[in-house]
Amino acid sequence: MGDLITTLAAIGAAGTIGKKLFDAACYGIKRFLEPYFIAHKEKVAAKTELTVFRENPLKQLEFAQEFLKNFDGRFPSESVAELANICSVVKTAVGCTNGLQLDVETSPYSEAENKEWYARFFDEVRYISDEELQYIWGRLMAERIIHPQGVNNRVLYFMRDLDKCEMEAIRRSMRIFLNDDFTPDYIIDQYDSMPHDIPILLSLGIIYRSPDPFHPLLMSIDLDDENLIKGKGYDFQISAIGNEKNVEVQCYGLSPEGKVLCRLCDSMLTEGEAKKICDHLNACWQNKVKVEMILSVNS
Repeated sequence: MGDLITTLAAIGAAGTIGKKLFDAACYGIKRFLEPYFIAHKEKVAAKTELTVFRENPLKQLEFAQEFLKNFDGRFPSESVAELANICSVVKTAVGCTNGLQLDVETSPYSEAENKEWYARFFDEVRYISDEELQYIWGRLMAERIIHPQGVNNRVLYFMRDLDKCEMEAIRRSMRIFLNDDFTPDYIIDQYDSMPHDIPILLSLGIIYRSPDPFHPLLMSIDLDDENLIKGKGYDFQISAIGNEKNVEVQCYGLSPEGKVLCRLCDSMLTEGEAKKICDHLNACWQNKVKVEMILSVNS
């Protein structure tokens, strides 16, 4: 993990995103290590005083490096493994934000609320050793930094209670949701895994639809200037044929927690899957609009 420690030290001065990620990572690492620093500070190579340790992120990273190496076995192996789990999650967050130069969204949370959220976040990830789950949690950390709106304590608690089977069902299914918001219900019937995944997603409250078959959940789409429905890997360009102002499609929708999880999942539509969606939307909106699929600029 030495390369991660070096990377964190470098990104602290790499603009808004890098600084926010650096501060969050150092807060989590300091919070985890402080009890061990107090217990072993006379044995710490740098012989740093506690006040300096608390205020100097580079000293925190220096001690983290020594803690992970654990040359003489003075630190409990379980604790070393927990810090390694934290670093693995942070490493994913670094990868997700690497190279981004745009300013992050204005955070709706105060400094105290941010500290509370990250305290709970790092309390959870220290125990996560599965690489796939570490990857999703790392993306959650990056999402909190880049798009903080909606990444609240409810999402954190929701993620905490997911097991690996449930997370796999979410990752498989989120690629077919459009605008991180909805998917036509007809499309769900076209995927072999969906009959098994849909009951899981419904029971978790990630997706929803109208309980009344005679009044299905309809998604209304305004035909504005952009007329673009965004997908994962492919987008769908809508061109009005007549004077239509909006169109509707029968669908499954995503809950607020589901929308955040959809942003975290990076599985992409295949060309064949995107074509199915495009053909279905054209069939739904025949004589109203024309739908064409285009490769997403973010693919």
